[in-house]
Amino acid sequence: KEQDIKLKSCIKVMYFLDKPDLLEDTPAGGEHIACQPQNPALPKFMQVEGSVNNLWLTKPQTEEFVNQVWDFRKSEEERRGQTVALQQAFHGLLMQKFKAEHEALEFAYNIREGCTKFIWDADLEMFLRVLHGVVHHEIRDDQEE
Repeated sequence: KEQDIKLKSCIKVMYFLDKPDLLEDTPAGGEHIACQPQNPALPKFMQVEGSVNNLWLTKPQTEEFVNQVWDFRKSEEERRGQTVALQQAFHGLLMQKFKAEHEALEFAYNIREGCTKFIWDADLEMFLRVLHGVVHHEIRDDQEE
């Protein structure tokens, strides 16, 4: 049984590492963050024209919100009794925190920018990869167990 668990973990890690990096098209930080309307890896609500202000989120600010998204996803799954996609939970939490759609969009791009800037942090990289659909959220769920 222990070998099965190790093999399962090894396969997941190999799957995780084998996926293409979707961050190559992410522009470097500046005063504004360019929106990416043609990026199919982004949630639909983030596929808009224009740009948003760069809020220059710190690593702790980014991590705190990312953890809130994971917690929100879990609570929504318990409430609904069904799986909730991370993109759906991300948008749902943003809409709870921000009353205006443009503010939610701005913060969404800033969270993505923060995850990109601090990609060396495994938790932020995992969030970004699940958000982009490179890996399934079950990989993160299994790590939590």
